[in-house]
Amino acid sequence: MRETLFSKTFPFWSKLSDKEKEHFIHKSVDVTYAKGHLIHRSDMKCQGALIVLSGNIRVYIVSEEGREVTLFHIYAGDSCVLCASCLLETIEFEIIIEPVETVQAVMIPTAVLSPIMNSNPYVELYINIYNREFSLM
Repeated sequence: MRETLFSKTFPFWSKLSDKEKEHFIHKSVDVTYAKGHLIHRSDMKCQGALIVLSGNIRVYIVSEEGREVTLFHIYAGDSCVLCASCLLETIEFEIIIEPVETVQAVMIPTAVLSPIMNSNPYVELYINIYNREFSLM
């Protein structure tokens, strides 16, 4: 099941070695986040990339006036690399990631993603494109 999920989610999946695929599959973890539980904020530990199986995640910033500004939502079937923001070099503002409802997801920990990103140019390119697209917002 995980291999199918990863192959549908990550365009670089076919470019991974069998060993890298096995690492992704066996080191990824199922996670559940309750509504309102912070998934990510800059002062929290960098967790990893998420693939949302069910639920709705809100990604937002807080303006200098204290108003929350929603950037986008992440729904079932979507991935969230921002949860691994320590891998993204150009994000220079506070991003908050929070479930709008209970979320079931698969997380690929940064400890798994980072070394593969550093050794596989296809994974690095994917992360860098995601990073560049987000920094243009």
